[in-house]
This record gives sequence, structure tokens and C-alpha cells, in this order.
Amino acid sequence: MKRVLAYLILPVLLVSCAGWRSLPDRIESFVSDLEYSAQSYEEADWDNAAAEYHKLMDTYYEHKDDYSSEERARIQRAAGKYRALLFVNGIKGVASSVDNLISSAPSYLEGINDVMKEKSSQWSEALDFSDLEQSLESFGHDVDSLFNQLSDGVGDLLERMGLK
Repeated sequence: MKRVLAYLILPVLLVSCAGWRSLPDRIESFVSDLEYSAQSYEEADWDNAAAEYHKLMDTYYEHKDDYSSEERARIQRAAGKYRALLFVNGIKGVASSVDNLISSAPSYLEGINDVMKEKSSQWSEALDFSDLEQSLESFGHDVDSLFNQLSDGVGDLLERMGLK
């Protein structure tokens, strides 16, 4: 009977011990997985990742003194990578939103112009949209230049951080 119990308990113990990983390993693995899949993340994915990250870091801070200096350094390096991933993907999100705004601006302004011309002769005379296309092109060029500078700056930052 004891032998039967040993055969039942031993595999459970082996599986549970083999599945255990240290907190530094779990945090590094989490950040590595995030780095691999961040490009396809939606807002809900980022929310879930943030919740998981905070759980891991809460555990770390609760037991910080239990870790060696090497383990603390590994955790802090992974935390730095996590924050950099948030930053880089946040910049991409902002750039995408501004790009969408810029691409829709001409149509939006043309719609305003159409209404002004059709519905209000005195307003259409007062507001001259004849230079609209040239103004929008100039605006788009200025915004493109700004984002190129921003992109170059972020690229330089990523290179200095060793992420590019």
C-alpha cells in the first residue's frame, strides 16, 4: 500500500517542482514574451500585460530582501526593458494616431468648405479656402518633418538602450 501511494505522490511532486521557476526567471520570461509579441498587441493586451507585470513586481517588492544582488539586478534589467517596450509602443501608437488625423484632415476640411459654399454665401465669401490644398501640403510636410526627427531621436535612444 505504501508503495502504491509513493507511485501516486512521486509524479505529482516531480511535476510541481519541475514547473516552478524563480521570480527573476518568470519576470525575464514575461518581458521576453512581451518583446516578441508587442507588435501585434491591442489596448486590451497591454492592459493584461500591465496587470501581470504589476503582480510580478508586487511579489518582488514584498520579498526584495530575499533575493541576491544578482537576482535583483536581473529583475531591474527586465523591468527596464518592460518600461522601454511601453515607451516605444506608446510612441508608435501616438504616431499612428497623428498619421490617421493628418490623412483625414484634407477630407474633413473639404467637407467644411463644401457646406460653407453651398449653405452660406456670405461665409464662403468671408472665408477663402482657395489656398487650402497648399496649406495642407505645407502642414503635412511640417508634421512629417517633426515625426522624422522624433523617429530619429527614438531610434537613437533605442540604440543607446541596446534595444535596436
